[in-house]
Amino acid sequence: MQVTQLEPALHVLTPIGEGDACFLMFDDFDVFWQVFIRETGESWWWDNHLIRLKPSLSGHHVNTSPIRLSPGEQDALQKFSRKQPGEK
Repeated sequence: MQVTQLEPALHVLTPIGEGDACFLMFDDFDVFWQVFIRETGESWWWDNHLIRLKPSLSGHHVNTSPIRLSPGEQDALQKFSRKQPGEK
């Protein structure tokens, strides 16, 4: 596996919200994105098919395809809480 830091970070969409992608990890077959979720500050690693660039008029990127989750992925993410550490 190889890890590359993204400079600057990319504003992306994930299944749980907007974030900033800071690293890519990849080998011959797979690509994973490390993303800090903006709402919570949590760090998540995502498979390539679950990441979209945030639409940007100034970056001439105005459309994005929907993120499609498998039933297993949907079940796993339903358990995710967006509360900050220490919140009740």
